[in-house]
This record gives sequence, structure tokens and C-alpha cells, in this order.
Amino acid sequence: MSISAVLIVKNEEKSLARALKSLNFVDEIIVFDMYSTDQTQKIAKKFTDKIFSTPKDFGYVEPARNLALSKATGDWILVLDADEEVPKSLARKIQDLIKVKDEVKDINAYFLPRKNLIFKKAIKHSGWWPDYQVRLFKKGTVEWQSEIHSQPDIKGRAEYLTAKEDWAIIHHNYRDVEDFVERSQKYTSLQAQERTAHKTITSQDLLEAFNAEFLRRFFLKKAHQDGMHGLALSLLQSNYELLIKLKQWQAQGFPEEQLSSKALIKMLKDQRADFNYWLTDLEIAEAGFWRKICLKIKRKLKI
Repeated sequence: MSISAVLIVKNEEKSLARALKSLNFVDEIIVFDMYSTDQTQKIAKKFTDKIFSTPKDFGYVEPARNLALSKATGDWILVLDADEEVPKSLARKIQDLIKVKDEVKDINAYFLPRKNLIFKKAIKHSGWWPDYQVRLFKKGTVEWQSEIHSQPDIKGRAEYLTAKEDWAIIHHNYRDVEDFVERSQKYTSLQAQERTAHKTITSQDLLEAFNAEFLRRFFLKKAHQDGMHGLALSLLQSNYELLIKLKQWQAQGFPEEQLSSKALIKMLKDQRADFNYWLTDLEIAEAGFWRKICLKIKRKLKI
């Protein structure tokens, strides 16, 4: 069984060599370039002669993925981003997975775990681990939609590889705050266009966009267990959601809304109730038996 690795790249001269070096176990490397203006293609040529250019600069990878996959000739395809790498332990596991065995030969695709390195730390909470991605599949069984960050359509049976760090793609994600902000500007604009607002954006929508994402990341997804990194990422990701709403509001022409004291008080009380729920949840974890019971009642009542 042969493996084709497929990468879609644009101006990745700082990361690409590391990614391509980690693919020394595959039979074929396909690089699809989206009009790079740096040394990306020159670096790619050191590892493969199968370098193609997208018909236009799509701006993000999803619209180009199916085109790139069509160039692969292997029985199995491994999709990798330029800022990722495959550790040797995962390479060995992939080779084991694609060996035909009676009990697994009907598996067409694997969701691989991905370890995100953000601000120089591996993030284990806030929804960043195990961060499963469909990256290994039989040729012709997976197809991507054109929407940004969309999940692919899979034909047949798919399995999740056990979430072990040794079996995870290493993702050299956001290097610094500037990197996060720069990418946020681009992707929030694209997502604001995709998420058509069927009603006028209100002040409540703005508050809820930020607070709901913060509560989900920091409390429900336990980002607080990642310390300062978890808090910083929760705030940044909440701001990401807020930017999408603000750009939708902008697209509507910045409609005016008067905030009465009564409406403002209600909005803030609703937000306070949600925060109190999760604050109580944290207190329960530290409380004794009887205190736990009282706090659970308080949480249920959101007081």
C-alpha cells in the first residue's frame, strides 16, 4: 500500500522544510502552491518534483484541497499543513494502519489527533486537544467543501486514532500574539461573509458572542487548567467571535441601537448569572460534602 502526502502552501518558507523532512516515510509528496512570493517553491523542490500551482489564489486551503487530492496517486493520502510535522512514532503507526488486515480493511479514513503548540506551549485544554482532524484516508473517500474550516465528507467507515501524544501530528500553531491577531483579521472577515446574518446585529449579540465563547473555552473546556496560556487563548478566541459579529454589523451598515438602562441591566444580569454558574462549579470542586450540596443548589438556581 502506497502513501501520498499532500500539502497546500502559501509563503511558508519558515516552516515548510520541517514539514517535508518529517514525510520521509511516504511514497509521494504533492505540494500545491497558492501563488507564494517567497522561497516556498524553491524549498519544496528539494523534497519533491510534484509541485503544482492553484488556478488562482483562493485565500485559504479548503477550496484547493480537492484539486490537490486529485494529483495524488497513492492508495492512501496523508494531508499535512506546512506548519505541521509527523513525528517518527506517528509515521510508524500510520504505516501499521494501512497494512491490509481482515478486521480493519473496511476502514476508509482516520481522524488523527493533533498537538497544538501555541505561544511556546502544548495546549491540553480549551478544545485544543486532541483536536482530531481527518488526515489519513483511502484515495477517493474524502472530499472537502469550500467553506473555511469546514469538515470533509467521508465515504464509508472512519475511525479515531487513540489520543496519544506519540501518535499526534505536531502543529506549530500561533507563534505569538501578533500571529494570532494577523490571522484573525483575515479569517474573521471570511467567516463574517459566510455566516450571513438574517437579522440585524444587536448589542446583545455582541455581548453573547464574546461571553459565550469565553465561558465555553475557559470553563466548559477547562482552559483554566492551562494557566496563563489558557486564559490568554480564551480571551483571544472570544475576541475572534466578537470580531465576526462586529464585521457582520459593519456589513449591515452599522445600524444604530439605543440602549435603555432597563435593557442594559437585563443583559448584564443575564451575563452575570452565566458567570455565577461556572464560578459555583469551580467552588464545588474545592468544597466539602455539605458545602457541595449547598453550592449545587445555588448553581441550579444560577444565583
